[in-house]
Amino acid sequence: MSTNPRSEPPNKLAADGNPYQTDELPATFDPADRAAASEPAERSRRRRLGPWIAAASLLLIFVAQAGKPWLDNQYMNLLSYLLGLIAFLAVAVWALRSEAPLWARWLPVGGGLAAVAIFLGFNQFVGVTGEMVPIFESRFARRPEAAAAGVGTADLSPLSASDFPGFLGVNRDGVVQRREFSLDWAGAKELWRQPVGAAWSGFAIVGQYAVTLEQRGEGEKGQQWVTCYRIRDGKLVWSHASPGAHYHVLGGTGPRSTPTIDQGRVYAQTALGNVVCLDGRDGSVVWELDLFQLAGLTQTEAELAVTWGRAGSPLIVSAAGGRWVVVPYGGPRDPSQANSPLGSLIALDALTGAVRWIGGNQQISYASPIEATLDGQRQIVSVNESTVSGHAIDDGSVLWEADWPGSSNGGANCSNPVVYGDDGILLGKGYGGGSQRLRINHAAPFENRVEVVWADGRVLKTKFTNAVLDGDYAYALSDGTLECVDLQIAEKLWRQPRGSRYGQGQLLRVEDVLLVQTEPGDVALVACQSEGFKELSRLDALSSNTWNYPAVAGRYLLVRSSREAIAYELPPREEP
Repeated sequence: MSTNPRSEPPNKLAADGNPYQTDELPATFDPADRAAASEPAERSRRRRLGPWIAAASLLLIFVAQAGKPWLDNQYMNLLSYLLGLIAFLAVAVWALRSEAPLWARWLPVGGGLAAVAIFLGFNQFVGVTGEMVPIFESRFARRPEAAAAGVGTADLSPLSASDFPGFLGVNRDGVVQRREFSLDWAGAKELWRQPVGAAWSGFAIVGQYAVTLEQRGEGEKGQQWVTCYRIRDGKLVWSHASPGAHYHVLGGTGPRSTPTIDQGRVYAQTALGNVVCLDGRDGSVVWELDLFQLAGLTQTEAELAVTWGRAGSPLIVSAAGGRWVVVPYGGPRDPSQANSPLGSLIALDALTGAVRWIGGNQQISYASPIEATLDGQRQIVSVNESTVSGHAIDDGSVLWEADWPGSSNGGANCSNPVVYGDDGILLGKGYGGGSQRLRINHAAPFENRVEVVWADGRVLKTKFTNAVLDGDYAYALSDGTLECVDLQIAEKLWRQPRGSRYGQGQLLRVEDVLLVQTEPGDVALVACQSEGFKELSRLDALSSNTWNYPAVAGRYLLVRSSREAIAYELPPREEP
């Protein structure tokens, strides 16, 4: 017998009879052959990953949506969109790499793309909700035109107890002290409904007249109007136009602030930083000041830092030297410039528009300054981009300052500070921020004047809105859900059911009830009570995305969106 293994037949049986198991490799063996043989199996395994990745992405979308009550709705929606894109790409790759005929491989991909193309052919993107849900409307829908410029006169003085003269009412706290309407809105009378120019502005009401801001036109032809309407019939009495337009794909179109009516004059700030004082009788200009020009900023430079436009509603305060109009100004000073014109707040003489002082050294936010008496000292409180500060009324000097993180081109601070007790401030913010309760002590050294009583990221997450107080209880649309919180211990007492969420709308307290402007457009009346959520009445009002504050003056209720405005006369209160 030969001892040369090469003399044995190459297909010699193994000991167990398996012809493929041998102790030796065939003389013609090439490792590339084995690799080539394994490639089809490897490709098959990779192809099978596509459906599994898509299924996992869809499962995570479900988890993200289910987690909204405890997390941020906006961020969960953005995460869901990303996961949906991953699922689509996984299915597309799986289909294109399959062994099916070419037409069958392209069918799911082409079908999906064709469906999107057809949808966009008939509909156009017009913006997003406060929770980043895209809004589309038909390309063939015709929007009615807003009323042309009016030429008339109005009487905006004197101020009565039932008037609503500016942003958040008389005291800029979202509270109307006296309810003059019934809790049953079945008999509510719609006085008028008409289109208005785009804006997130609310109404200021004095007597029989209501003033708001609008944008008319776009681009270089755009103008930002201050408009005065007669409440009983909606007639445009007078208007004033400032040149310029503001638009952001996420923030929408037009002005953001609400006018202030004081001693027969109207004070307003456009989204482009133009502050105007108008005669309330006919809308004629008393004075105006371009803050961008004063600060040496172009619109582009200003909007890089404050992306969604100037939103500060003018605050009128009495000072030792007269009456000041206070608005957020231009941001931090340049330390290399001794005479840098920038600052957090600017005070203008209400009669002449002359600059009285510039205070603070922080970039601005989208909140409006308020007047408050804290620890016995009257002052102006300002929520800035990343801080909150108290300022002396006479000269704007900083009395105290505390960190309040935010970014005016990202997770912005939009909510006003709310006075709590004799020495407290309540802060709230969306974008996952939550709330803080501060205590102010002016007797302490500057760096120790602010005490954080508590901070909680789970409650009062006010994104575009503000909390309203009733004693020790705060009510707010927290990430789009109405809730009640005990401010003593930051304990959530109740939260409206998820199925009835109002969205990123707005809120007022009218004596013993909460008046809620829902984001989709309805207006709801809710009992102001710590025992539990109870909706009392509802009006099927607006039909588009609504971030505008409602206004209540006696039995008048005025609401508006970026497209239309409605005036209601509510049924009279039933006295015992």
